[in-house]
Amino acid sequence: MRRLAAVGVIAVVIATAEAGASAGEKRWPTPRTVATVGHVGAFAHDRDWVAWADGESAPCPARIRVRHLRTGTTHALNRRAPRRCDGVGDPLVQNQMALAGTRALWGIIQPYTDEHAISVVTAAPRSPERVVTVVQALGGRREETGRMVPVPMAGDGNALVFADISNNWEDGPAEPRGVIRVVGRTAAAIPGSEGAYAVAVAGDSIAYAQSAASGCACDRVAGASWRTGKPTWRFELPPGNRVRALAIDGSRVVLLLGSRLEVRQLGGHLVRTIPVSRAAADIDLAGTRLVYRATRAIRLVDVGSGSTSTLAVARGSVAGLSIEGRRVIWVEDTARGARILEVLLPRG
Repeated sequence: MRRLAAVGVIAVVIATAEAGASAGEKRWPTPRTVATVGHVGAFAHDRDWVAWADGESAPCPARIRVRHLRTGTTHALNRRAPRRCDGVGDPLVQNQMALAGTRALWGIIQPYTDEHAISVVTAAPRSPERVVTVVQALGGRREETGRMVPVPMAGDGNALVFADISNNWEDGPAEPRGVIRVVGRTAAAIPGSEGAYAVAVAGDSIAYAQSAASGCACDRVAGASWRTGKPTWRFELPPGNRVRALAIDGSRVVLLLGSRLEVRQLGGHLVRTIPVSRAAADIDLAGTRLVYRATRAIRLVDVGSGSTSTLAVARGSVAGLSIEGRRVIWVEDTARGARILEVLLPRG
């Protein structure tokens, strides 16, 4: 799973679905239900494992579980909470998480009146949960203080990364630490990644978008090695462009900018521009195949040719959309519960 995440509002929104496959569109296999898991607050996938925040569990915050897709083996990663949720100030699990093998990364939000803190937590089946860091940001329960936003995070293989978006400390504003690599029991920042607000990872390759440096109106997209933490490439975007999401695989990076996808080489050369719905979100990339969701529609794009088709239309809200090789997987949450769904694409 090459999960990506960009800063967004912490909320669950169910809106009208994008239209289904139109006449003449390629027909894809019907999605298969892999598992039913109750209600889901966040979801991630990597290879044969999935992880989710169990929205049906009563304790605060929700239980984090991982499951093997073929055997059904399931593990709870966090300790059982001592109490039930009973108020607006309860800790919440943010709606973005990441998975690398069986190791999960998630955020626990503690809302306050004017700000919020997010504890970034990691755990695996035989490795107890631990807090990697605490992100402190403006935006609390009072609407006029701004919106609460999740910590962007991504995972793939052995790699887990997140962006420290801290902008509020007890002794005054502080510069965020940028992209953080979770390596064993340590957390290491990538030099020069301060201001990062979106992140993706595939194998050893990290890609991230960061806010414009002082005196420049151009946001930057850059890359680094997960293993060493050393920066590897970077390029600046034209003024006025803001990355909504990004994905990386091999020698290409794909950016979601407004209502278009930009396919670029890692050095920045623009290969192709592909129009998409303004509702597009949660992009993921495997080779030349890219998936994104547009509200409840799951869309498949060939970034080599630019062709786009509808893979499926969900019955409920969609989370954790990802593609690995031929497998596309996501979770669909409805009033009756959640289903983990997959489509196995044809070879080629």
